[in-house]
Amino acid sequence: MMRDKTTPVYPMGTVSRLTGLSPRQIRYYDKLGLVTPFRSKGGHRLYSQQDVDDLLFIGGLLQKGYSMTEIRAEMGRRRQAAKEARVRRPVTEMDASFRFNSISEPSSLFPVIKRPEVLKRVRPRPHPSREAKTRHQEDKGK
Repeated sequence: MMRDKTTPVYPMGTVSRLTGLSPRQIRYYDKLGLVTPFRSKGGHRLYSQQDVDDLLFIGGLLQKGYSMTEIRAEMGRRRQAAKEARVRRPVTEMDASFRFNSISEPSSLFPVIKRPEVLKRVRPRPHPSREAKTRHQEDKGK
């Protein structure tokens, strides 16, 4: 099963270890709106892989000496570029492979095949051996 990069799965401690940022820094970036984790019913933050990637990007910019204003601007550009890429994202080989494999499984085809609009379009073709048998009988009759 493929998981989306936006599925919230990581708790604060794991994100802190993955990014090298302290929980206090991560909460601060949340407060600034640079990352927006999912909140559980109990109020715990859960981060997605995209949030972790964003935090790693922020950490890299901090190491390069960027100010918070510059980081905010960079994150805005990054989000805009990601949004545009989703709109006109080309089909990759992996996408095609995933789609082909999910369609080629017989269990995924049966519900589609049974639909009336599909059945109307599908014309049964005669079996090759039946065609040969029919031709052979016709030849015999001559």
